[in-house]
Amino acid sequence: MKKPRIDTERHERLIEAMRRAKLDALVLALPKNVLLATGYYPVVGTSIAIVTKEGKAMLIAPEDEASFYDGCDADKIFSFQGTLEQPTTLLQDISGALKQAINIAGLSGRIGIEFDPASQEASYIAANIYGAGLTSLLNELTPNATFIPADDLLDRERSIFTSKEQQRLKLAVAIAERAYLGGASKLEAGMTEIEAAQYFQVPLSTYAIAVDTVKRAEGKVSCMSGINSGTAYGAFAMSSRKTIGTQDLILTHCNSHADGYWTDITRTFFRGEPPERILRMYEALLAASRMGINAVKPGVKASHVDSVVRESLTAAGFGDRFKHGTGHGVGFSAIDHRAIPRLRPNSPDVLQTGMVMNIEPGIYFEDFGGMRHCDMILVTPEGCELLTPFQHSIDTLIQYQ
Repeated sequence: MKKPRIDTERHERLIEAMRRAKLDALVLALPKNVLLATGYYPVVGTSIAIVTKEGKAMLIAPEDEASFYDGCDADKIFSFQGTLEQPTTLLQDISGALKQAINIAGLSGRIGIEFDPASQEASYIAANIYGAGLTSLLNELTPNATFIPADDLLDRERSIFTSKEQQRLKLAVAIAERAYLGGASKLEAGMTEIEAAQYFQVPLSTYAIAVDTVKRAEGKVSCMSGINSGTAYGAFAMSSRKTIGTQDLILTHCNSHADGYWTDITRTFFRGEPPERILRMYEALLAASRMGINAVKPGVKASHVDSVVRESLTAAGFGDRFKHGTGHGVGFSAIDHRAIPRLRPNSPDVLQTGMVMNIEPGIYFEDFGGMRHCDMILVTPEGCELLTPFQHSIDTLIQYQ
């Protein structure tokens, strides 16, 4: 007897997307796409998902991850044993199980694969990437198939969450919220940025223990204070040995996941009596955040949300200090600035129900300090839902002493 689907909505949407693209199947290896197709987030990155237009969903995964993929949404799982004792290649490890899956699926015709450069969060310390070698192996195992880039299809599918995926993402956010509330209470002048970051980062795993439905949860938090926070608009955030001063802004940036569903959250804290300059920055930042959130609803252009945030900061006198886009898609990715919807000038994207994005206005002075407030937003039929409503006012971000 066939087991019932965990996420029927996702499965049906993938089949419909293949129908529109005239594809007979998808073969996927990036962890975020394996998660999309099967509900399983691979550990070391060697798993492969196959979905056919007839509705078969298969997972090829290493034996030692079995306790994690047990209960996933694949109709059949083909396990393989990668060996650490012999110098085999990734393709040699998986070829037998992949061949079995291909034969049962009857793969032929137009097969959608990953082709373009991609951003992929590390699911473990090291991530295995098959690269072009997987296509070579597929060509060998499926001589009657033609391989078609499916990146646009996958980008669109990942941009709109099913109700089940929304629930799982909200678990990741709930864990991050607890970490933020606990970490903020421990901030004080005199500690290093690295020490401060750990008060937020460690709970991302320890708080998840209380959530029975989560198998894996972890993440990274960076802290940038004082003058360092003034350069936090760059492509990455990094904690340093710098000691947090008594009049420093403390910008904390979090990317965490629960079973592969990712968060992107930033809060900027201050300890003590803030000078007028910092109060004005907070007021402008949070006003821009509210304006951006209030602009979100189905049918709105992503570029419009970006312009609303920019206009708000400009009116407050900080327009030239906002040095990046307003936001991007979040959930299957954490910090992929190309993830749909892209909230930036000239974006072609239009908001749809089920999209999840961040809204992250920022104000940065390289010679003084900076602040950013990054929330996660779900587009709903009526408008939007703020997924990160915590620490959302000046009084919750400043600890007067």
